[in-house]
Amino acid sequence: VFFADNGSGAVEVALKLAYQYHYNKGHSDKTLFLAFEGGYHGDTFGAMATGRTTGFYTPFEPFLCDVMFIPYPDTYIECNDIAEKEDKALKVLENIIHAHQDKICCMILEPLMQGASGMRFARPDFIQKLCDMLRKANILVIFDEVATAFGRTGEMFAFHHLDFIPDFICLSKGLTAGYLPLSVTLTQQHIYDAFLGTDYKSSFTHGHSFTANPLACSAASASLDVFAEEDVLARIRNISEYYYALVPELQKLDMITNIRILGSVLAWDLKIEDRFYKSKSSEKLKDYFLEHGFNIRPLGKSFYLLPPYCITQQQLDKISDAIFNGFA
Repeated sequence: VFFADNGSGAVEVALKLAYQYHYNKGHSDKTLFLAFEGGYHGDTFGAMATGRTTGFYTPFEPFLCDVMFIPYPDTYIECNDIAEKEDKALKVLENIIHAHQDKICCMILEPLMQGASGMRFARPDFIQKLCDMLRKANILVIFDEVATAFGRTGEMFAFHHLDFIPDFICLSKGLTAGYLPLSVTLTQQHIYDAFLGTDYKSSFTHGHSFTANPLACSAASASLDVFAEEDVLARIRNISEYYYALVPELQKLDMITNIRILGSVLAWDLKIEDRFYKSKSSEKLKDYFLEHGFNIRPLGKSFYLLPPYCITQQQLDKISDAIFNGFA
């Protein structure tokens, strides 16, 4: 475990560790990174490079490292072309591996859910196939679980939906229940061992002033105790069941399309032409919800619910009433 203080820091550590692992093994030519189109991994330079397709980092393009991108086959309820999209994405990965395997350092991905790109979901079977291909090609795999861990997808970690353990996992946000800055990058023993020895040149010379801050670690321990002492995942299942019961009524709303559910997340898209952040339509709806006491935030054309796990049935009812009134 390597401690840092935010999600971007955890991702930067993972990317650096992945590259230096190969460097320490005598493969300094492995400088190519892989990522999904639409992936968001933070705002430090490595994170920006792997998230450049979000469009947030245009001024910094000249400084970003080499990354190749794979299409992201997002899915939703009643998605009829998902198999075709998944096959296309896997074919692109196959071609990249065939052409560049000796140069590829690793792939980073948000498992099952892309957050900042609009709560876009991928099927576990697809992520499993992709990871199996990467592992077979000896390409390291980084799971950015900053947003997906600690029950968000319905399991404690998103990788629990799979029969696969990645080489790195990045965690933050829910680690301290959002109260204090803390993040961790976890890796496996064979990666760790590549940095051990008497030669300082092989060590991982990376650190922050507030790494593993004791107050933040105490908050994290208390947050983890809640998962151990209470059946938090059962609460999340109840939230998810509540969402599915809303679907038939949501499908009747003319402005809404591409409804999707994953664990405690409910998302949908607006049928609007302006798909960018701060569009007039999405901002108008956000203002409406705020006026009625709800912070329902748009991501471009996408709206989503991401409630705390302690939310009550009565509170969920109030939120659903606001949604139906706002989109009526």
